Amino acid sequence: SLVLFSSDNGGPTNGNEGTWSSNFPLRGGKNTLWEGGTRVVGAVRGPGIPRGAVSYEKLHATDWLPTLVAMASGRPWTASIPPGEAPYLEGDGVDNWPMLRAGGAPGSSARDWLLYEVHPGDRWAPHSHGDALVLGDLKLIRTGKVNPAEEDGWHPPPGEDSTATRYAVGERCDRSLRVGAAEAGQCAEEYCLFNVTADACEYHDLAAERPADVARLLRRLRRFPRAG
Repeated sequence: SLVLFSSDNGGPTNGNEGTWSSNFPLRGGKNTLWEGGTRVVGAVRGPGIPRGAVSYEKLHATDWLPTLVAMASGRPWTASIPPGEAPYLEGDGVDNWPMLRAGGAPGSSARDWLLYEVHPGDRWAPHSHGDALVLGDLKLIRTGKVNPAEEDGWHPPPGEDSTATRYAVGERCDRSLRVGAAEAGQCAEEYCLFNVTADACEYHDLAAERPADVARLLRRLRRFPRAG
């Protein structure tokens, strides 16, 4: 048997949706495309998976189907696709069973990118959170109509002393963790660029100093079928 625990998104925070989850020290919450709303933890235990391994390798929610099919069948997951099924498209998920068997060792993931959301041109649907893509270490993001102000920031739960609490992902942020609201309107008009490996808390927008990378990620983003 294989036991898997995972989450679909970060929790609503700072009173959003009338509740308070903690995604701290990550930025944002459930109804945003910031890492607090999109980067989640998971735990897997079963035969063939090393015990005690901790990994920051990339795995998308869409990967679970091909990964579990490959694990259960012992053959490439594509061999289990029934006749007449719609053709596979980039973004439909990849088999990451080899990564799990490797204990999430650096470089073991079958993917180097994560698509969060994409919309055509500048036309935001009423429900859109914006556009966001991670490629390698870099994340390109522009916020849409849904980016609640109360969630856009760094919000520890009430009563928690963030200076006296150790956060595992905090090792991938500045030594002094930020608390409070983010700059209003940041990334709403122009794309922002963050190194979410070294700056998981999304403190430092690199777009102005790395325009070539902004253009490169934007080209990749536009390869995907449009939604919205």
